[in-house]
Amino acid sequence: MARRSIEKRRGSDRLSAEEAVERNLATVDAHFHSEIQQDMDQAIDLYGDSIVWGAPARGVLLRGKVAVRQAYLDLSSRCTFFHQPVRRFVTGNLVVDDSYRGDNAGRRR
Repeated sequence: MARRSIEKRRGSDRLSAEEAVERNLATVDAHFHSEIQQDMDQAIDLYGDSIVWGAPARGVLLRGKVAVRQAYLDLSSRCTFFHQPVRRFVTGNLVVDDSYRGDNAGRRR
């Protein structure tokens, strides 16, 4: 998804429910694209300062761009990961992406 279309939608204060869902899905798609490219700054820049990122299975809940960015940098420095989506659901203010990651040797993380 083109970053320009995400930014265009960010500028609007009044989105319909469908537009908010579309915006949020586009943002998550752009995030994973940036992550695959190992561009964590671009991935994190898609979100506001109040970003919340969690991995409940690992007991991780991070708040704020600084904490989330550092976690991604730490993770990406250890090995190259792939992302395998399982399911995704979205509301106007929440995206839940159930997926698993593995390293380049195929081990699940």
